[in-house]
Amino acid sequence: MAFVASGGARGVGKGGALLAGKNVCGSMLTRTEQSRVQPPGGRVRMAMGMAWEKAKAGTPKAFVEDTVVNSKAKVVMFTKTRCPYCINVRNLFTDMGVTFDDIDLSTMENGGAIQNALLELTGQRTVPNVFIRGAHVGGCDDTLELQRTGALEKMLG
Repeated sequence: MAFVASGGARGVGKGGALLAGKNVCGSMLTRTEQSRVQPPGGRVRMAMGMAWEKAKAGTPKAFVEDTVVNSKAKVVMFTKTRCPYCINVRNLFTDMGVTFDDIDLSTMENGGAIQNALLELTGQRTVPNVFIRGAHVGGCDDTLELQRTGALEKMLG
């Protein structure tokens, strides 16, 4: 199983460097966590390296804005590793073949501050907090509703 890294690894090969089973901060996931996060054959761009350094260096609000605006992926999600709603949205995008940046707040020492910044910017503190092409779309229910109505494919197209 491999995740395609973004952040500090951008531009290394097609889509970035391949990293085996690592989360947003580069720490190893257990096999159970890997199977929940990454179904076989799926594609996930995990925001690593530089994203972690940016989160520590600047304000949480600036980190969120910078991450959403400068992502090379169509989808940016702020998630937590074991959140079942986050897993559902990860699986949805993986099944659709959509590459996304996954910012795992549960692995970041200032994850709570980033969630507060998300609340200030979007009115939503809960995860997953999903952005498509820089526009906030909401959480799990909102994303699944967009998929059900066909609007998600149009937004990604």
